Amino acid sequence: NATKPTERQHLEVAHDVHWSELYNLWYFDIIHCAIINPIHNLFLGTSKRMLERMVAD
Repeated sequence: NATKPTERQHLEVAHDVHWSELYNLWYFDIIHCAIINPIHNLFLGTSKRMLERMVAD
């Protein structure tokens, strides 16, 4: 948690992540509101890793 504006700017530049007012909405959940592109996930191997973890457990 950045307490100073300069610290926040440094974190934004370092991680390329910015604050959004959507986070203040009680009904907005970034995880549940994310759109998953199945073809892109297959290309990245996300499905393979998830299946490997499910089988390993």
